Amino acid sequence: MSGWEAFTGNELILKGAFEAGVSLLTGYPGSPVADIFDAAGKQADYIRSLGMLAEIAGNEALAAARLNGAQMAGIRAMAVMKSVGFNVAADGLFTGTLALHGHKGGGVIVVGDDPWNDSTQVPQDSRRLSDHLLIPSLEPATFQEVKDYIPLAFELSRRSDLYVSVIVSTNLADGGALVRVNGHAPLLGSVLSPVNVDTSKVDTTKTILLPSTRAPLKKKPTRSRCRPP
Repeated sequence: MSGWEAFTGNELILKGAFEAGVSLLTGYPGSPVADIFDAAGKQADYIRSLGMLAEIAGNEALAAARLNGAQMAGIRAMAVMKSVGFNVAADGLFTGTLALHGHKGGGVIVVGDDPWNDSTQVPQDSRRLSDHLLIPSLEPATFQEVKDYIPLAFELSRRSDLYVSVIVSTNLADGGALVRVNGHAPLLGSVLSPVNVDTSKVDTTKTILLPSTRAPLKKKPTRSRCRPP
């Protein structure tokens, strides 16, 4: 269905995931984006009917690991976390965005920034960490863009073979407005039809930064220095 509906910013992120055909929604709840998981809980029956998997990870690093694994199955996966948690996930995300999985679906990280310390101990600017991790970032400025940027981020991820972050500030996450919505896209993968990933067919030259097939480095000859008698 399409038309105008009223949503909070956090609800719009979930709505954007539906419109993008996300198969895996994971992450760790933290202000200002914790309500995304509450919104998903209210839609639990619908999520199950779609075959979408929506689960909170044990921490942000584990969410990054699930995001990395989802790319091997070629599905669209989204991880949600607060700005401080973005640091916790950094190692896994840096590895994942450089691994050249061939993102058939794409991977998106939604980060909640709290510039005015309304509910967070550190007013981090997640754009800078995105730059450091070589992750392009999108910054929605309106509630309409909050929703529309989720499908856009997945398309950019798929085409660039990089993860893409969508950075949402407190006022957009907690506020709300009328926005134009669209129908939901079909899922590229579903828990209703599970598949097994054959790890023997995984191209380690693209998915592992230091693959076992890498040629060993040649050691340079060393000169010994002896003291004169």
